[in-house]
Amino acid sequence: LGFRLDRDTFIATATAIGLCVYGSRMHIYLYTHGAQLPDMMTAIAIATAGVIAGTLCGGRVLQRIPEAAFRRVVAVLLAILGVALLARAS
Repeated sequence: LGFRLDRDTFIATATAIGLCVYGSRMHIYLYTHGAQLPDMMTAIAIATAGVIAGTLCGGRVLQRIPEAAFRRVVAVLLAILGVALLARAS
């Protein structure tokens, strides 16, 4: 929010960062839990369908939210997350 990115750029940047983080973790997950992967295919398929549906629905909802309201919602959610993390740490 501090860089004054527009809504779409902000979300694209957050998504790219998330993909990089999880992409770097995948080899560890496969190494440590690779044998369990066939047993988890149903859960993986459901999660994948949820991600696709959430992306499609979220894109439509996002277009309806004004830029200023989006910034306020993100700021409030970040503040809540920060307080929750601080509360858990103590």
